[in-house]
Amino acid sequence: MPKSPVLSLHALQGLQGHNTMRFSAVIDQIEVVVLVDSGSTHNFIDFKVESVNTLRVMVANGVRLSTQWLCKAVPWEAQGNQFMIDFLLLSVKGFDLVLGIQWLLSLGPISSQLPPDLFELLDEFDDVFNSPIRLPPSCLQDHKIPLLDEAKVVKVKPYRYPAIQKT
Repeated sequence: MPKSPVLSLHALQGLQGHNTMRFSAVIDQIEVVVLVDSGSTHNFIDFKVESVNTLRVMVANGVRLSTQWLCKAVPWEAQGNQFMIDFLLLSVKGFDLVLGIQWLLSLGPISSQLPPDLFELLDEFDDVFNSPIRLPPSCLQDHKIPLLDEAKVVKVKPYRYPAIQKT
C-alpha cells in the first residue's frame, strides 16, 4: 500500500456509472450511501469524528488533500452484516462512506481478471514499470514554438460554417 492514502476520482467527485458498486448501509440508525472503491487505499467517511495528526491524501489526479480527522472503530451494518472499521474524514460528493482496498482486504484475498502471466511479466520487469522520481534529462531540442513579435491576434467569431463561407 502507498505511504499516503489514495482516494480515486470516482469517490472524490461522486461519479456514478454502470461499473460503480454502491449500496445502502446503516450507521447509528441513519441510512448512508456506501461506495466500494478498489481505487482508494483507505476507508473514508463524512461524519462526526476525532482529531488526529494531519494526513495527506493523494487523489487519483495527483492532487493532495489534507485531513486531520479519524473515526476509530465505527460500527455499521449492511444487509444484516455488522462491521467495525476505521475511517478517515474527507468530504466526498454523492457518498457518505467510501470503502477502499483497506476494507476489501479484510474480507479476503482480492482476485483480478488479469491473466496470471501478466503479473509474472510485471514482476520480472518491475524496474521498467516504476514511477519516475525525477524529470527526464535535458535535451538539445527544447520543443518550443517561437512566436513572432509582429504577429497579430486573429479576431474571428466562432461560427458553425466551413472556413470558406466565413469570408
